Amino acid sequence: MTKLEQQVRGTTRATVLSAIFICYGLGIPCISQVPQTLVDKYAPEVLHPQDEPNLPTNVDWFLGRTHLLFRNSQCNADNRDFGTASPVLISTATVQSKCSGHVFHAAGTRSADRSKTFVLTDVSDADKAGLKDASGWITYFHAYRNTDAGWTIQYWFLFPFNTGVKVGPVEIGYHGGDWEMVSIVLDKVDSPMSVHSTGHTQIESVPWSAVQKNGTHPILYSERGGHEMHASPVGPPPYIVHPTWANSFAIFPGAAPQAVGPLRDMGSKLHPAASFVLYSGLWGDIGSTPISSGYWGPVFNETGMKPDRYLSAWCDGVADPQASENGLRECYPDDIE
Repeated sequence: MTKLEQQVRGTTRATVLSAIFICYGLGIPCISQVPQTLVDKYAPEVLHPQDEPNLPTNVDWFLGRTHLLFRNSQCNADNRDFGTASPVLISTATVQSKCSGHVFHAAGTRSADRSKTFVLTDVSDADKAGLKDASGWITYFHAYRNTDAGWTIQYWFLFPFNTGVKVGPVEIGYHGGDWEMVSIVLDKVDSPMSVHSTGHTQIESVPWSAVQKNGTHPILYSERGGHEMHASPVGPPPYIVHPTWANSFAIFPGAAPQAVGPLRDMGSKLHPAASFVLYSGLWGDIGSTPISSGYWGPVFNETGMKPDRYLSAWCDGVADPQASENGLRECYPDDIE
């Protein structure tokens, strides 16, 4: 059993034992669970284009429509189809290489060049449109103490597909399983200072004062098909209004409001609250180029990754960037080249 698999199976116990820990580097005690009131208070309102081709979804819906594969470009004998994916399967599946004897783990083996990796296949063309029923739009959050002695609250969104652009007959940026993130950085008195988001290659940041708001909720504009979220409009109205806090309603142009799905805690890599966060393979098929291939999930997302492989998308501004337990590191992947 890998260390990550041990984490998965010990999730309940870990959640209880981690009720209080120390924010290393700051020397202050801090509660591991962010107050839910803060999560709701600063949850973003996302404005999608009215003709968005890939609406949001949730992990369970996505997994039920994809297969878990293993692909080894250097050893075809290792290639395997595990069948329809599930949270348990993507946390526990393993492959022992017939060529090298190495054991690859769905929860733990991250192949930086995608040459030896687990893969969640692209969903069907019909399912690439996502969910038109907003009650299935689940926003996943991850919170941690930051270097300002406050909280950083990340809000993660799963889209079943990323529709890119066509240049003549060439498709650019088409791939399965698109995860995007918006984070709110709070100071030590829980006042918001800035808003960050996963851009095309880097983490984008704008001051809180520069963001439009609906009450206490920042408003972000989602790119059509690609879903990167920005503080400024990226297309004309009307929009699909997607609030993410509890008891809120999505608004489709010309249609009745729809209740949105809940905010759901992911926990952290060291103390997961949902087993899927430890899945270290790709959320989409392997394409002919990296930008046409599936991407990694929140914990292993490499947007803005530093030269030392520090995972900025997951740990931007975290109080303890070197946090580790039992040989696992919160903010760094363990790549298999």
